[in-house]
Amino acid sequence: MSVYHVLKVKRCLPEGCFYFKWHCRLLDKGTRCVKGYGHPGKNCNSCRYYFEDKLHKIPEIRLEPRAYREFQLELEEFEDWLSDNLGRRLAIQGRVNFSGPRLVKKIYPRHEKLYLRGYLANFSGCFLGRARLDDFVYLRLSPGAQERVRLAKGDELEFEAELRLDEGRLVLEHPRRFDFSRRGPEPFDPRRAEALVDLHSAAALDVQYERCINCERGRLVDVVERGIDSDRFLHRELYCLEGVTTPADCCYGALKKIAVED
Repeated sequence: MSVYHVLKVKRCLPEGCFYFKWHCRLLDKGTRCVKGYGHPGKNCNSCRYYFEDKLHKIPEIRLEPRAYREFQLELEEFEDWLSDNLGRRLAIQGRVNFSGPRLVKKIYPRHEKLYLRGYLANFSGCFLGRARLDDFVYLRLSPGAQERVRLAKGDELEFEAELRLDEGRLVLEHPRRFDFSRRGPEPFDPRRAEALVDLHSAAALDVQYERCINCERGRLVDVVERGIDSDRFLHRELYCLEGVTTPADCCYGALKKIAVED
């Protein structure tokens, strides 16, 4: 669980927090729901197969008191910088860590579906204006924009974009004025429908494995619940674009290394 979720979303430090985990006795056994639902939700309260667990989570601070005070000061400085720059158009300079499909999972009353919502590029260690951030920063691109600029892993560039905060994730939107100083070794080819292939091959993992989060084929996917007027963000799930659900069975890294050496 991220620091942002503990401190800003659940606000469960230091007393802890309660939350309810929904269950269905039928779905947990692999049996079809009598109402046709694919997951337990707010419409299941009156069902005799529905039950919930009340969980009390208490976070633990593992830093030494001095280190924790330094963290608090650093967090305050970051939040001051963020409040001054959110919504502003900034000059961005960095190196693309990965570039791939942006997937969103929608939960409907009786089913769920994975959608392709353009492309998502990731920067690790980049300049936003005059400030250098060592954390991940994400750039959202429409299909048309990606076909024009063809962002790929290893690209070094400068551009302008608006800074947003999306559920703890720093996101850049509405980019323009791209200036590349170096292109990566594997350029993006707009003639190949890789994003659509990834959409159909992606598989959800039951745990957010660190190995998979750091893999270029791992994706944290926004999960939203479809409402009458708007969608409601629920959480993020980890997906493998290779369709592997067990990290122990994954050989992507080894095959990638062999291909590079050849």
